[in-house]
Amino acid sequence: MFFLNYERFAVNKLIRLLAALFALVASLGVNAQVSSAMFDENLTTDNTVYPPVTSLGFGWNSWSWGIATPTLETPPTLFKGQKAAKIVFNAPWGAFSPGVVGGSGYFSTVGYKELNLAIYNVSGGSSLHFIAGTSAGSGTDLLLTSYSETNTIPTGKWTWFRIPISHLNLGPNPQIKWVAIEDPTGSATIFVDELRFDINTTLFEGVAGTKGPGTYLFSWGGPTPTIGGTPDNYWIDFTPTSAYGGIQVHEIYAGWTMPSASYTHVAVNFQKTTSTQRLNGQLVDHTNTVVGSVVNLENYIVPSATTATPGKWYRAMIPLSAILGGSTADMGGFIITSSEAVSFKIDDVKFIDNTMGMIMRFPIQTANYPLGAYTPQRITSILDHYMSTLYSKEGKIVSFTGEEFEATPAYPMSAASPCYPIKSGSWSGFLASLYVGTSGTGVKNCTSGTALNYDAHPGYDYSAITGTVVRAAASGVVVNQNGGCVPKGISEGCAAWGAIGIDHGNGFISQYLHLSRIDVVPGQAVVDGQQIGLSGNISPPTKPVGQHLHFETLKLRSGYSNDYQPNSYATVDPYGYNGATGVLDYLANINGTPSFCLWLSGCRF
Repeated sequence: MFFLNYERFAVNKLIRLLAALFALVASLGVNAQVSSAMFDENLTTDNTVYPPVTSLGFGWNSWSWGIATPTLETPPTLFKGQKAAKIVFNAPWGAFSPGVVGGSGYFSTVGYKELNLAIYNVSGGSSLHFIAGTSAGSGTDLLLTSYSETNTIPTGKWTWFRIPISHLNLGPNPQIKWVAIEDPTGSATIFVDELRFDINTTLFEGVAGTKGPGTYLFSWGGPTPTIGGTPDNYWIDFTPTSAYGGIQVHEIYAGWTMPSASYTHVAVNFQKTTSTQRLNGQLVDHTNTVVGSVVNLENYIVPSATTATPGKWYRAMIPLSAILGGSTADMGGFIITSSEAVSFKIDDVKFIDNTMGMIMRFPIQTANYPLGAYTPQRITSILDHYMSTLYSKEGKIVSFTGEEFEATPAYPMSAASPCYPIKSGSWSGFLASLYVGTSGTGVKNCTSGTALNYDAHPGYDYSAITGTVVRAAASGVVVNQNGGCVPKGISEGCAAWGAIGIDHGNGFISQYLHLSRIDVVPGQAVVDGQQIGLSGNISPPTKPVGQHLHFETLKLRSGYSNDYQPNSYATVDPYGYNGATGVLDYLANINGTPSFCLWLSGCRF
C-alpha cells in the first residue's frame, strides 16, 4: 500500500507508474477476467478457510495508495450480503484502485454495458471521483455525483452509481487494467460494495432502500410508492387509487441511451393482489416517450406462461421484439400499470442481453477458478464425465480437464470410499489447485493430488461448513415437482436431502443439496446472487453425508417433456468439458451443443 501526497496533475502519471510496477511484481498470471466482479463481499467470515477471505474478486489486486489497508467489515446499513470494503483515505487524491493481476492481464469489456458500484459515505465522501485505465493510459476523471440520483453523495446512506463504459473515455470495448475511486480531500471514510462490470442494465434492484444504480422512480394514479422488505431484498409496493395507475423506473443520465438492439429482453419480478388483476408493461425511450406495444406480464412468466397466483412472486422475461415488433428504440425506462385499483409489487427490473450467453456463477467460489462468485471454498468431488448413463459406475472417472482416473487392484471400485489413481502421468496443476478431495487410504488417497473419488458423481461437492450462505447461480424460478428433487426423482423427497432446484427458463436447471436451511419456496422467482439457503449435511438417516454443498446443473433434452424426471434432463458440467481428443465423454454434446460450450461466455444455446 502506498501513502503519497501528489499534486492533482501528477495523479494519472502516478497511476500508470503503479500499473507498470504491479505488472512486474504480480505473482499470478491471469488473463481476461471472466467474472464481472472487482469487489463483491465474501460471505464466509471464517479466516481459517483457505485461501483467506479477501475483499477483492478473483484476478484483481489492490493497486491503491493514500488509504489505510482496506478491511472487510459490516457497514452501518447492509447492502448486499453482510460485509463491504471499508476504505479510509489519508492523503489528498488517494485512491482505492483494484487492478488486474498479471502483466498481460486485462478485463475485456466486450459485451458489457456499464460499470456499477455502491458507496456508503460515512464522512467526507461528498466529492469522490472515478477513473479507469488501460495499459495505454487513463480515461476521463469523472465526478461520481454526476451519476447519482440526487447529484450528491449524502452521508449516512448507500448511494448506487451506474457509469456507462463509454463515459470512461477509453474508446470502444476498452481492455481495462485498473479502476480507481479517488478522494481529493484525503479525509473521506467510505464503504464500497458491488463494484462490477455488467452485461445487463438494472433499473430497479431493491437493496438498502435504494432504487437501483442511476435510476429515477416515478408514479401516477396513487400515493408515493413505498419500499418494503429487508435490507438485502427491498421491493417497490404501490397501491394505485384508480385503474391503470402505475410506476416507472427510468435512467437518470440524460446523455446516455440504451439502444434496444443491445439487449434482448426486459425482466421484472412481480406480485399481484387479486386473481383478476392484470399487470401491464411498456417501454419508454430516453426522452420519456412511450414506444411499442403494451404486454401482459403473465404471458411471459418463466419457465412458462401461467396465471399468477395472488400474493406469490413471479419473474417475467419479455422479449423486446414482443414490445417493439421489430423496430428499435433508444430505451430509457420501463412502465408497469395495474388494471385494477389494488396494490402490486415489483422488483429486479432489468434490461437483459442474452446474446452474450449465460455466465454461470457458482453458488460458492473455488480457490482459483474465475467463474466462482461467493465464498472461497474448494472442490472435494468433481462431476464424472465417464458415466454412460446417470449414476452408472465403470470404475473410471474423467474430469472436465479430460484427465482419466481408474480403479486398480489396490484401489478397486468396490472399496467403501474408492480413490482412483490417475491413469497415466501427473494430473494438471489447474485441477490440483481446485481439488482437495476427501480422505482415502494408502499412498494414493484423495487428498494427495494423485487420485479422484466418487465414480458416477453427477455434480460438484464443495467443502462448505454448515451455515455457509448459498446463493442462486443464475436467475430463475424455484422448482420441486412430482414429489422428488429436480430432476432425479429421489424417493426420499427433496426435504430429506435438503434440496432445491432453480429453473432458469432457458432449458437449464441448477440444483443444490444438503442445505441446512432453505430460504425459498417452490414457484418463487429468484435472481442471480440471491440467498437461497445455508449449506449443511442434510440427508436421509440411512445415507449420512458430511457437511458440504452438492451443486449440479442439468439441461433439458429434446424429445422429452419438461417433467423434471431423470430421462428429461442430462447432467452437464458448468465448468464446461475441455477434455483431450479421444477421451470418452457421454456429455460430449447436449441437443447438438458441445458440452465445453455450456454456460461459458460467448456460447449460444
